[in-house]
Amino acid sequence: MLRPFFKPTQRGSLNNWKFSLDDDDGNVFLHGANPGTMQEHNPENHPHLMLQETMIPYPTVEPGDTVFWSADTIHGTERENTGAEDACVFYIPSVPLTLSNMQYVSQQRDAFLKGLPPPDFPGGAGESHFLDRAKVRDVQSEAGKVAMGLRPLTVTAANAGQSDLAKQANNLLGYI
Repeated sequence: MLRPFFKPTQRGSLNNWKFSLDDDDGNVFLHGANPGTMQEHNPENHPHLMLQETMIPYPTVEPGDTVFWSADTIHGTERENTGAEDACVFYIPSVPLTLSNMQYVSQQRDAFLKGLPPPDFPGGAGESHFLDRAKVRDVQSEAGKVAMGLRPLTVTAANAGQSDLAKQANNLLGYI
């Protein structure tokens, strides 16, 4: 939490940090955190986390294996797939119904339809050029279609406030 207020006087060292309310340009920022991307934790910017000693690697995974972790902890995957098989990571959040979350779902849906990474991941072509990438037809369940913004929410709320929120969410998704 205090990382934005400390500046290394020697890169990559646990020692020789000084308290600083800003960088050379007068800005306070959290190193490795850039809007619209994940936060990068690396030994250079965060040596105090001792990532080489504190990160717990998961065992070798084979095609079809699944690994779960909490998004509330520092976690990661290799920067580059050096294996012989394609690899991918799915981030499957569970979120309450709010207008800001539905705005994200709308952007995520649009990216999915184009085969692009979701809005909070680094850009690139994603799977847009893959011939056999996931398509709407692959989302089989109605709950999955609603969660991906591919179907409108059913307005069966217990009160007027919930009903109004569902209608606003459907409007954000372009269904009203």
